[in-house]
Amino acid sequence: MAPAQVLQGAKDRCDCIFSLGEPRKVFLHLLSEPSVIRIAGSLNCTPAQVLLLWGWHRGTIVIPKSVTKRRLQENLEVFQDMLSGKKALSRDNWLELNKLDRKYRFVTGERFLRTGQTVEEFWEQS
Repeated sequence: MAPAQVLQGAKDRCDCIFSLGEPRKVFLHLLSEPSVIRIAGSLNCTPAQVLLLWGWHRGTIVIPKSVTKRRLQENLEVFQDMLSGKKALSRDNWLELNKLDRKYRFVTGERFLRTGQTVEEFWEQS
């Protein structure tokens, strides 16, 4: 199933939580992706802010959190800048960020299976 179809099906069914800076998930660490860093430089913002903008632009509900005051402020600023029109992803930036799909699911669907249903069947029905 295409990521866009999964996203559409998930919008009505689940909440997803993912830490942008989770050090134990190095293989998924998007903050150090060269394209994310380049886009951040072009927008004069942090890589985390770029990913927050991307989540917002794709239609997902983004609720940023942090344990540091500086990052909390940065998280708020990016949304203020976006709403005021100061920061926005270009179509090219948007398309480039969409290509970063890692083909990895944090939620496999196993938790939502009906008796006898396989994970593949679950995602086909989503």
